[in-house]
Amino acid sequence: MSVSSTFTYTSFIVLLARRCRQRPNSCLELAKTSNTTLPNQYYEIYDVDKCNQINPTSWHVYCDFNSQPGYVWTAIVSFSFSNWRHPNIHARLTYDYPANNSNPESYWSLYRMSRDQMVYTYNRYRMVSSRLLWRAICNFSWRPRPFPLKPRDFMQSSFSSLDILQFSGHQVCHEIDYVNIRGYTAIKKYFPFYADGAFTPIHFKSYASGSPCGYTIPGSISGEENFGDYHNPNRKFSCTTHADSATSWWIGSKIH
Repeated sequence: MSVSSTFTYTSFIVLLARRCRQRPNSCLELAKTSNTTLPNQYYEIYDVDKCNQINPTSWHVYCDFNSQPGYVWTAIVSFSFSNWRHPNIHARLTYDYPANNSNPESYWSLYRMSRDQMVYTYNRYRMVSSRLLWRAICNFSWRPRPFPLKPRDFMQSSFSSLDILQFSGHQVCHEIDYVNIRGYTAIKKYFPFYADGAFTPIHFKSYASGSPCGYTIPGSISGEENFGDYHNPNRKFSCTTHADSATSWWIGSKIH
């Protein structure tokens, strides 16, 4: 290869890398660089850690800019009640079990990012956010925007309180910023969380025998699981009311 052709090839790679880094790398960056509030929809983002490759990695994610003004969220898991036993949904988040992560059309009923995509999303938010958050929601796509101040069947807290991407354990008490189950709200209360096997997805129980964490949501049925692993579903909890009721988990933060 001649010196000139080597230079041309190197210049081409540098140009590709520069263009790659100018492309959106997360929902958070999209929100921070836009002069207007963007619509909730699927967006293509790029893995800027791999911009030196000829074909940089990109994928589609669902971004929520409107449900909670001043916040931005990226969906990492979503599944219908009819799919809660699906092996890719039923695996703990510490494992790599993607489902339709390149097929947005299947999003609400059966979707899960790859483990690498989840960690990448977490890292992009963490780089620019002082308090990284997560949330779990029933029936996101059916809800009006913005959400009310106390949304129903909704849970939100910080990664400093509970790291959902790393958590494994059985009946471990964690303080959660906000929980609403069937209209009952709990703020800064402790709940027992579970993800004690490779195929036990993260979830908590609004009722556990003996109230090990000191608090039980009124009206809970015995062993009631919330936001996953629905062996004992309460039909009054909107994630488990109908076969197409949806549960989704998200990573997000305030837009600073």
